Amino acid sequence: MKQPSRLAIALLISTASLIASTLAAQDVQVSKLVTGSVNTEAGRPLAGVEITVEPGPAAKTVTDAEGSFQLRLPPGTYEVTAQLVGFQPVTEQLIVQEGERGLLSFTLGVAETILAEIDVTASYGIDRTEPIATGALSSAEVL
Repeated sequence: MKQPSRLAIALLISTASLIASTLAAQDVQVSKLVTGSVNTEAGRPLAGVEITVEPGPAAKTVTDAEGSFQLRLPPGTYEVTAQLVGFQPVTEQLIVQEGERGLLSFTLGVAETILAEIDVTASYGIDRTEPIATGALSSAEVL
């Protein structure tokens, strides 16, 4: 029986390597850049707005001083939410397709809810035997 030549073995290994890398490349999803902005109802940009994406990758970002944001997402359908304390959160559906760039624009309205009341108390005091401030006022200055 004849032994395979070194050339045949090298050709077989390179072909197998090429097939494996092609299959691996098909499984990798390419992330697409999604850009957007968040503004108030008056058209002013909102900084510090939290942008979250569901379902899928744990993608989260915050808007910059101009109200802009960027995310990288693989192709798919997502629910993107913009939220900031004092404003109503807004959710938009985003479809990221192969070869396309995603663009989102949010407008947040002021929230109608009032934050909970906070009571501030102190339990530390100083006993004083002398008044903190003294002065005399005439009755004309009081009225």
